[in-house]
Amino acid sequence: MPRFPHRQSVLTCVAGCAIAVFVACGGSNNTPAAPAPATNGSAQNLATKQVNESAKQSADGAKAADSAKPVSRVQPMPETAKPVDFEALKALLPDVDGWQRANPAGEMHTLPVAYASAHARYTSPSAGIIDLEITDSALSQVLLPISIFMANGFEEKNEDGHTKSLTLRGSPGYENWNKTGRTADVTVVVASRFVVRGRGRQVVGIDPVRTVVQAVNFQQLGKLK
Repeated sequence: MPRFPHRQSVLTCVAGCAIAVFVACGGSNNTPAAPAPATNGSAQNLATKQVNESAKQSADGAKAADSAKPVSRVQPMPETAKPVDFEALKALLPDVDGWQRANPAGEMHTLPVAYASAHARYTSPSAGIIDLEITDSALSQVLLPISIFMANGFEEKNEDGHTKSLTLRGSPGYENWNKTGRTADVTVVVASRFVVRGRGRQVVGIDPVRTVVQAVNFQQLGKLK
């Protein structure tokens, strides 16, 4: 399967996830002694009273011991879904006017988390190189971008570039532009599940990367299951 020569990992997958469940079980071994045979009514009543008090103390002790035991709390795993066929994602890699598309490919993984992706490289003699990737996160929060970057109104700016939130065709995302390095990154989340990301190198600005990213049919992508 062809890959980008300098393709960096777009999404950091969690190498492993585990939930530790501690369940404590136990009971009291204290059994009240059998009463001695009664010789008259008063003795019988006294013996019965002693047995009842002993049983109550034993039960109270068991309850106190149980309350001191750690409570097992199992946190539910986030809801996930089965990734779509990567061929469906590959079919959505667009043709873009002024750009030559090369090496379209796709892949699917099940571990450590399940996801599918498709990617291609777009080149322009005058505008640079853009690697476009479409990923189905299968609703795994591990694979979705950091939400703070996509918060409405988020922006960081200096003389060398910026990082800020944006909305493309109704889908939230963020962009990053580095003027010195001439690199740009535009990432959009479609239908809270699919991640469309364009990474530009030797580009003249952020606009060409936006153009390639929003050339993806977001509406059709969001309908995939």
